[in-house]
Amino acid sequence: MRVTHLWRYPFKSMRGEALTATRMELGGIAFDRRFAFRDDTPGSTRLGKLETARQHLAMLGYAACVVDGSVVIATPDGSRLAVTDPALAARVSAETGSRLTVTEDPSGGNHDDADVLVINAASVAKLASEWGGDVDPRRFRPNVLVAGDEPFQEEAWVGRYMKIGEATLKVVKPCIRCVLTTVEPETLSVDPSFLKVIAQKHNASFGVYAKVVEPGAVRVGDDLAVTEGQNVPDQVNGVKV
Repeated sequence: MRVTHLWRYPFKSMRGEALTATRMELGGIAFDRRFAFRDDTPGSTRLGKLETARQHLAMLGYAACVVDGSVVIATPDGSRLAVTDPALAARVSAETGSRLTVTEDPSGGNHDDADVLVINAASVAKLASEWGGDVDPRRFRPNVLVAGDEPFQEEAWVGRYMKIGEATLKVVKPCIRCVLTTVEPETLSVDPSFLKVIAQKHNASFGVYAKVVEPGAVRVGDDLAVTEGQNVPDQVNGVKV
């Protein structure tokens, strides 16, 4: 199997950026989901929680990238703002009606379940045939897209290890999909039937989450090999993986 695409999402729930090469560290790809919005609306039932496109679909119209070590946000009208610019939170707050604050977590704590999300191009193609339409892999907001040999072979990887380029990851769980998969990445049009197909045919899961256990460089074109984990540590910094 071979890596065909890499992505990172410097701001949680905004569009990400395609990469040709990256380094996977303990905690994931540098800058992935590093920034997020927190709800600071007085009296809100979500006070103190992270706000995502699940609550505010308009966030998917913004795009985040890393420029010279800093995160820059492209707004839907084409303007660009530094992630630290107060105008960013003010603008999205006005659009959503919530008081939002930008929060930063370089540890990977803004990830949903694990460091890295991997999907299989063969599974994307199969799902497209089941749904009856074209499927952009970016619907799933993955970090890694691989050209697998068979659709949904990745479901058998849970509990095993992946060697990707110079990095080693442990596959920890399937990814249970949410409403964000119903959104077409370019047009932001919503079709609930897409998630319904995933739920009916694949127990609502698509792709697998993995935890980095040995850091290393990863590039588009690198091979991905799944192993039982010989010579791979069961703990990283004292934490069981």
